[in-house]
Amino acid sequence: METEITTDISPCKYKIYHAFEDALLHTNFSKLTVSGLSKVAQVSQSTFYFHFIDINDLLEKYITDHLLSELLRRDIQAHPGDGLKYLLDTIDQNRETILSVWNDISANDLHYLYVKLSGQVIKTVFVSKLSTDGHSIQSCRLNDYVRYCAVGIKGVLEAYLRRECPLSDDEVIQSLIAYTGACYSTMLMEP
Repeated sequence: METEITTDISPCKYKIYHAFEDALLHTNFSKLTVSGLSKVAQVSQSTFYFHFIDINDLLEKYITDHLLSELLRRDIQAHPGDGLKYLLDTIDQNRETILSVWNDISANDLHYLYVKLSGQVIKTVFVSKLSTDGHSIQSCRLNDYVRYCAVGIKGVLEAYLRRECPLSDDEVIQSLIAYTGACYSTMLMEP
């Protein structure tokens, strides 16, 4: 994967992330082991377990520390297209690795991971917009709409990942912005 690891990550975690990136280029996700990654990263297994619960947790934190943190650093409320363009560029640069992981983990794990991570970005946008617009909403209702929106976007991103989407990058970005806006508007209309 061609990603930059942020500097606020501990040196051991950084080594594990690099070992993980390298391993994903040569090994199916389901074949990765804690002992193998620890050996390549030149850290003990107890160090691995200090940072991660298991390989799935490593994947989740890797995505969070890279893609998600970069998306949240951008002004995605004012310029949502920039955040979505970054996301599509990341998919393009890492398509084979992402597909390898996508095809190798269970559908339930994939759905959970996707909804959790994309939901964090969507929730950030919704909360910022609610604040800007002077609206408030119950947390449980907000979370329901965030999940609803995340699940709807999943199909578009999966089609893009698999190159099954007939739309250009700009059309994908505009459709995702429109869909997210529609979810936000619908959320405000309900009592």
